[in-house]
Amino acid sequence: MKTIYTLAIGIFFTCIIFAQEVFNPENYAFDCYSEVELPRVTTTTTLYVYDGLDPNIETEEVTIMLKSGQTKWEKRKADRNCLSANPEDCLVWCLVEVSTPMIYDIVKDTSSTTEWYPYKYTISKKGEKVNDKVLCNYEIRQELLNELRDKLYKLGYDIKPKKKYKKLKGKFNREFKQFQEDYELPVGKWTVATMMFLFETKLK
Repeated sequence: MKTIYTLAIGIFFTCIIFAQEVFNPENYAFDCYSEVELPRVTTTTTLYVYDGLDPNIETEEVTIMLKSGQTKWEKRKADRNCLSANPEDCLVWCLVEVSTPMIYDIVKDTSSTTEWYPYKYTISKKGEKVNDKVLCNYEIRQELLNELRDKLYKLGYDIKPKKKYKKLKGKFNREFKQFQEDYELPVGKWTVATMMFLFETKLK
């Protein structure tokens, strides 16, 4: 009887520890690989725009595409399921943001004049796609999905807090990817970086 009691206590505490560390990367093998998209790369550049009239000042013409806030429909990326021999038939309509070209005269030597002002602009590009270690399908158990559901909900994502998600798909998957993008994590799968972030983020 004492042995059974001790065993029951051991199992109980093991369950508690595992439940508390469900996102702990040390509990998983990460034996599988999958293509993921690295975080977006954002760079800020300062231009020294000439605003004088002296024709002897050496300048360089630079064109920058600025977002206008307006959108339009364009045919762009191809539908991978399209079987038509004509590539034009396989293009799909995409809603894209309109960019406006702005031309600036940039001072090449700022010591040659004081008639310039600094202009900063930011460029954000998608991260490159790489193969990374991820959780294998057999490692994605129900308790893991439940914990992810609860954490995404507490972080403010559009997740139903009481729904039993059996797979990471549909809206659940879209919110998961949005979470990864928002927190500058590799986007697409359960990577080590994602698991570590979820493990270290403590929420009430």
